[in-house]
Formats: sequence, C-alpha cells, structure tokens
Amino acid sequence: MRCGFLGGACVGTSKKKPAYRRDFNELLHSPDMAVYLEPERKIDARDWKVLDRLQAYIQQDPYFEPLNDPSAGYDIPAGIHVSPKDINDIDVPFAMESTTRRFRVYYDTPDQKAFKGGAEIRIEYPKPTSHGHAKPFKQVVKLGLAATVEDPTFHRIEISGRISEPIPSFETCDLDENKRLSTFLKEYFDPKSMVPLQLLTTVRTRIWCRPGGDQNTIVEFGFDRGSGLTIDGFRYPLMQLEPEIIKGDPAILDEISQRIQKRFKAAVSPNFTSKPSPGFNHLASVLKGNKAAVAYLGELPRNSFGIIKSSECPALYRR
Repeated sequence: MRCGFLGGACVGTSKKKPAYRRDFNELLHSPDMAVYLEPERKIDARDWKVLDRLQAYIQQDPYFEPLNDPSAGYDIPAGIHVSPKDINDIDVPFAMESTTRRFRVYYDTPDQKAFKGGAEIRIEYPKPTSHGHAKPFKQVVKLGLAATVEDPTFHRIEISGRISEPIPSFETCDLDENKRLSTFLKEYFDPKSMVPLQLLTTVRTRIWCRPGGDQNTIVEFGFDRGSGLTIDGFRYPLMQLEPEIIKGDPAILDEISQRIQKRFKAAVSPNFTSKPSPGFNHLASVLKGNKAAVAYLGELPRNSFGIIKSSECPALYRR
C-alpha cells in the first residue's frame, strides 16, 4: 500500500507533496518536539501462549530488573521529599499495571489521507470507572514513519489531550497547547472529513524495568492482548510486546530484542508497522476504485463506531 516519500506517504495533490514532506520532517526533528518522542519497538508473539511465556520471561529473568524491587531501591517522584529508607520498611512488589479493556477508535478520511502521510488519530473511550469529567475522552495524535529492518525502532511523536466528545479536533487546546502541531494538522488535514474507520480493543499489562540494573535506564514493557476490527467487519488479532524507552539510551532496545529473539526464536517476530496498519491496509484494498463505498463512508456519523451491514452498503462488501 505504501509508496513514495515518507515510507509511502502520499498526501493531497501533487503540488502539496513536497511541502508536506518538508513540513512533516521539520516537525518530527524540531527540538521542541523531542519531549513527545517515544522510542519503542514492537514484537509479535505467534499465539496467546507465547505472549504469556514472554511476559513470564521478562518478569523472572534477572537481567530485566523490575522497578520497586526492594533489592534495587525505589524511584521517588519529583516533589516527594523522602528518602528510600523512609519507605523501605515493607516488602513492596515490583511495579505492574493491568488495564481494563480499552476501546480506541481510529479516524481518517475514507481515502486514508492521514495514515498515508504518517499520521494516526485515535480517540480513547473512557474507562468503566471514569465519570464526572467535563472532557471524558482522550485524543492521541501520532506522527512518524514505520520502523524498518535497518532501524527496527519507531521514532514517532505522540501528543494527547482531553476532549468532550469522540470527534477529532486539531485545536491547540486539544493538543497539549502545541500550536505548531495544530498549525501543521490544520494545513494538511481536515478533521471534519475524518470518520471512524476501525476499532482496536485491547488489555495491556505494563512492567517497568532497569535492563542490566542500569540506574540511568528505564524501559516500559507493554503486553497487549486484543484485536482490531474495521468498519466492514474485518478482524485481526493483537498479540504484541512493546518495549518503550522511558529514560535512557534507545540503543538498549537492541540488547533487549536480541535476548528475546534468542530465547523465543521463531515464536516471536519484529513488527515494523503500527497496530492499526492491518486494518488500514485492508480498507485500502477494499476502497481502491470503489467510489460508492468511499462516498458512503464519507457520510458516516462521526461520534460513534459500528459495523456496516452489507445491506446498508453493498459496495463495501464487493470482493
């Protein structure tokens, strides 16, 4: 599916392509955007049992020294002025978090203008326990290129903000007050033309470690279990580990990946694309030259996601 510049990004008219490529690259590499950079890798498990074994390996192998292990000391947040001795009087287990099921809807134009341009816009629905918030939804915008065999690490920026309804917004106040990103998105994408194209629903388990016991390095290991579902009912599984740099040199991801590959061999494989990529690639093949389906999707309600029946849009199911 991907072709041309930006690992295949083809945005707008031919006159806009060079300008988009220039502005996209300048935005990604600007120093003031570095704070939003989240270096990470994606490792797929062959099946659910392998992902369980992979999680057990990270938890048990001494190399992946977990945070909050009393033998390793504690991380104390800035602004909390106590010493490790003040809080080390109990046997606290390592830090671990398991989420409830998460619902994330991905938006784009029917011709996937954003995805082809290296941008992903998703809206996360509130947790079951969330209530009383004026802005209960979370919008996340990611910009960056796919990883490659030569460089398996994703170097994408991620900016999030709270919104009151599940409809994409490129206003500065909804993008962490980042005026530069707001200007860029408004220049090349129209949020009013974006509709909900797919849903990712996952449960994530997070573990934070200091690989090799390095006090200057923190890596978050996120284990995702779930599936993707497109507007026409196409489904695909998500069985993935994401090691993400929280603190330190991203080069440590090489060591981590090599250890995992050596241990699990063919049971795991690096993934060089983002989680919603299979769904977007599927829709691209369905919608190519399919004017009737594209027109139908363009009229979808923007504040909800659902599977379109074949009786509602026969063209969407034309194979």
